[in-house]
Amino acid sequence: MKPAPRPVGPSTRMFSAVAGAVTISGAALVGVPDAAVQSGLTAQTVGRYLADAVPPNVHDVRVNGVYGSAHKGTWQFVAHMTWRGADGAVHGGSTELPQNGGQTLVPTELTPSQLDREEHMGWTIGQLAHALRNVDATGATLAMADLEITAGQGVTLVACSAPATEVAARCAEYDASGDVRRHFADRLLDEPALNAISVQRASAPVTAL
Repeated sequence: MKPAPRPVGPSTRMFSAVAGAVTISGAALVGVPDAAVQSGLTAQTVGRYLADAVPPNVHDVRVNGVYGSAHKGTWQFVAHMTWRGADGAVHGGSTELPQNGGQTLVPTELTPSQLDREEHMGWTIGQLAHALRNVDATGATLAMADLEITAGQGVTLVACSAPATEVAARCAEYDASGDVRRHFADRLLDEPALNAISVQRASAPVTAL
């Protein structure tokens, strides 16, 4: 997923790698205690849903882009993935959850050389699950999670939550190891018709998948 700049306003950020999550002072940015048992599709469980989304009998699965939006704790995600098939070649595709769960991934339009680069930069399912382990939008009216990996800028992970679009959202940014780089305020936009990308930061709007 790549940036699609708008004619005016702040630059738009899309994601070429995995969903982001933020913890503040050891507690989840949005959510409930660590002991709470998670069920269904959440930021904490999306990794295993993505692992089930790739074709059978493949290996070296990498997550190359995830964006998630939540309304009152109900998450939707869109993700790009790569994997190696029995032929040894790198393949790629995208899915949107939960809408397209159990369906074949939409094939990527990337070239073989681009797929090789995406595989090299991508995260394993385990890395994704580790990064998202503390993120839970229970109790938050709006939340979003975004991780971007690029060759030039490295890894950027951001998550935000807010009680409404009219008030400041609490946001934080991780480094690649999961440590918080900075806390900041933003405002969240909400366009429910956009499904997995419906909740966005006003400073980094998403215009296309």
